[in-house]
Amino acid sequence: MYITEAWGWWGVIVVFVMSLVWQCSLMASDYWLAFETSEDNAASFRPSFSDFCYLVALRAFLVHIWGLKTAQIFFKQFLNSILHAPMSFFDTTPSGRILSRASSDQTNVDLFLPFFVGLTVAMYITLLSVIIVTCQVAWPSVIAIIPLVVLNIWYR
Repeated sequence: MYITEAWGWWGVIVVFVMSLVWQCSLMASDYWLAFETSEDNAASFRPSFSDFCYLVALRAFLVHIWGLKTAQIFFKQFLNSILHAPMSFFDTTPSGRILSRASSDQTNVDLFLPFFVGLTVAMYITLLSVIIVTCQVAWPSVIAIIPLVVLNIWYR
């Protein structure tokens, strides 16, 4: 619910694609470094890969904007719930407890959820790219990876 609150599934797709582009830029930089440090290409230098830095910054910006927009929606819903609560709620609950709970929940939604959602997406994409590169460089590792995937699914 949190992930799709602000921009729906389109926002999730944009964040996922930007994370995928980020990981592809990391993989491309590794290949570029291996290519440029070979003896044949050591004399020429083309800094055209700085565009990937802008893509990484755009990904981080979009994840935070997405998280803050969702936090704003959460705050409006929370405030609406508090303002429409019956008077008996305020008679039995101290205002300090309400304020403390509201501020801690809002802090969690503002700071931690966008960070951890972005980090989780990035780590899954990193894992996928590590598996792809490992299978590309050492193809016999596919024989070990397939049973590990089956065991992982079975143990869940």
